[in-house]
Amino acid sequence: MRPDLEGVALESHKILHESHEVLQYAYFPNDGLLSLVVVLAEGKTVEAGIVGREGLVGIPALAGLNRSPLREVVQITGDGLRMPVSRLADSYARRAIAP
Repeated sequence: MRPDLEGVALESHKILHESHEVLQYAYFPNDGLLSLVVVLAEGKTVEAGIVGREGLVGIPALAGLNRSPLREVVQITGDGLRMPVSRLADSYARRAIAP
């Protein structure tokens, strides 16, 4: 996976993915904090989860989905890595079928 990873700055309040749009990248924060947010019909938001250095955002791609109902936004500034979700899904699929 390493060749597909790209270093990125994660600046507070930056939207990494807007809900229901096509996923482009999966993000792996090294530090900082990412929020997974549900956007309600009237525009209000509700936090559904948080991701720190132990996780990633873009998980629907691992299930073969190309969209997510959640907005992914940087809550606390940090840095991390990103990779195209297509490469993440391919990498996961290769490992899932390997003996």
